[in-house]
Amino acid sequence: MKIGILSLYYKNMNYGGLLQAYALTEIINRQNHEAEQVCYDMFTPSGSQITLGKLFRYGILYMLRILRYPFDALCKKNIYTRHSALVQFQEMIPHSKQVYTTNTMQNTLPLYDQFVTGSDQVWNMSWYREAFFLSFAPKEKHPFSYAASMPNTDLTEAQKNIVCNHLKKLQDVSVREAETADFLTQLINRPVHTVLDPTLLLTKQDWDEICAKPLLKEKYMFCYFLGTSRKQRKTAERFARKKQLTLVTLPHLCGACVSDIRFGDKRLYDVSPQQFLSLIKHAEYVLTDSFHAVVFANMYQTKFIVFDRVGTCKMSSRITHILHLFGCPERLCTDEKHALSYIFAHIDMPLSGFSEEFLTLKEESLAFLERNLLQNKEDDR
Repeated sequence: MKIGILSLYYKNMNYGGLLQAYALTEIINRQNHEAEQVCYDMFTPSGSQITLGKLFRYGILYMLRILRYPFDALCKKNIYTRHSALVQFQEMIPHSKQVYTTNTMQNTLPLYDQFVTGSDQVWNMSWYREAFFLSFAPKEKHPFSYAASMPNTDLTEAQKNIVCNHLKKLQDVSVREAETADFLTQLINRPVHTVLDPTLLLTKQDWDEICAKPLLKEKYMFCYFLGTSRKQRKTAERFARKKQLTLVTLPHLCGACVSDIRFGDKRLYDVSPQQFLSLIKHAEYVLTDSFHAVVFANMYQTKFIVFDRVGTCKMSSRITHILHLFGCPERLCTDEKHALSYIFAHIDMPLSGFSEEFLTLKEESLAFLERNLLQNKEDDR
């Protein structure tokens, strides 16, 4: 079968987003299918999506961008260098030749036997896109979700109705967070499964096949911050000085960030996802506010702590859930005072790796994926 995957793949300049897209495509292809990412341009709205409210918000964002343009321009060259490294990896992942929009998704129907949506925040209702609910795919295409994420379940009644109408049309529903699974199960009165992020379906040995060689000769601490907290960065600097480690950072990951201007002894831009894995694998410590940085730090047994993200979307529920599965919930630091006490007293405690609950959930996740793909295969006989 040929499987079309709808995820945050197209023009995604996020390391975790691309690595999860790679992982799900790889896992499905290992089950003797032909899977690829559907290049979906979520930034080209359909006519029905354009409202006065959205035009107003876009106008405000445009004005703010103009006001900060001189600062953005200073970072633009370096950020473009990073994007070039990410695009090279993006091209490695099997994907559709054509780019589709909300208005043209129907054109994909003759090309694929089945559609999967997920993983990542495809069900983020802050920027709702109906294509991520596979609304264009009829029942005979057996649409289902794998590890879809809805970061905020505090929905309006209108949003609840939208979600409910979409999900009842899916063959099967799975999400990445247990909290979201409970919420949706009650909402649609139908079982919603909790499964692992696709990056966790591959083994350490699988990731080693694409992981780059060490980038630095000296010992270092790697900081990967998507949020904007200056206090978290100051905490990282204090810890690096105490441990006499080179502080390595990837600045301006979500656009130009004032807090990143002088943050880090070595500020890297030309870093591919393969090198991102290497930076985590060979670090003495990882300090982060990223879900996927936690996933790979634990996989490579690199000692880490994770902060609650500041300045962008909150992610406490998914971090809390994954730390529970890793057996180290104490590694989430919700404030700088907690972080300082934990770093200097407990960060060197050994990691437990993966709990029995994690291993069971991995088996269930692979079975969920195989079951939904096999059902389509059997129906076609």
